[in-house]
Amino acid sequence: METLGNGETDANSVQVKITSKELQKVRKKTKILNVLHGNLKSSLKGQSDKRIDFVVVYSPPKNNSELSTKDEEFESLRRRFGETCKQLGFEYEEETLDLPAVGTKTFVKLHCNFDLLTEYAEILQLELPLADCPVLDDKYLYQGLTGIVRQTFSRQFQTEDDDDYISARFEKDKAYLFEGFKTPEIMFRNSVRSLIAEHVLENMDTRHKEEIEEKEK
Repeated sequence: METLGNGETDANSVQVKITSKELQKVRKKTKILNVLHGNLKSSLKGQSDKRIDFVVVYSPPKNNSELSTKDEEFESLRRRFGETCKQLGFEYEEETLDLPAVGTKTFVKLHCNFDLLTEYAEILQLELPLADCPVLDDKYLYQGLTGIVRQTFSRQFQTEDDDDYISARFEKDKAYLFEGFKTPEIMFRNSVRSLIAEHVLENMDTRHKEEIEEKEK
C-alpha cells in the first residue's frame, strides 16, 4: 500500500494488491477442488444410485488415543450431528483422505432419501414440472423475417436442451402428478437436492430432548 504526500492512500495500488491476494485464494481453492474431484466419488460406496448431495469437511484429531477436552467436545458434537442426520432421513458416510493440497481431512458425505426430499420440497414451496405437460412452441412467434431474427437470438441465449414443462407448487400427497415420480432417483435435479440438503442442515437442531425441555422451562 502506498501513501501519498497529503496523507491519502493510492486507491489503485491498494486495489491491485487486493486483487492479487484474492486471485491467489481462488487458485488455491481451485487446486483443492480439483484434488477433491479426483479423489471423492460422486455416490455412496457400493451404491451408485445414491449420489452425494452435500459434503461436510473437518480435520480429524491427530491422536485419537489422547484427545484434549476440546477435541472430545467436538467428537461428541459430530456424533450428535451424525445421529440427527440419520433421524432426518440422510444416508451418512465418512471417508478420511490424506491429500497433498489439503492434508488429512474427513469428508462426511450425505445423501437425501426420497421422503426427505418430498417433505422439504413441500415445506419450501418449490415449483416442479408437471408430468406430461410440456410447453408447446409458439410457432407464430417465428414466422416471417422478425421470427427468423427472434429464433436466431433465442438460440444464442439457450442454456439447456431440456424440454420446458409447466410447473406447479409441489405437494407431497400429489407427487404422482409431477415429472419423474416413477423414477425417484432422478425426479429432483442435482441443484434442488443440494438446496434442500443445505436448508435442512442449516436448520437442524442437534440438542437432546432433555436440553430442549430444560431451555423451555
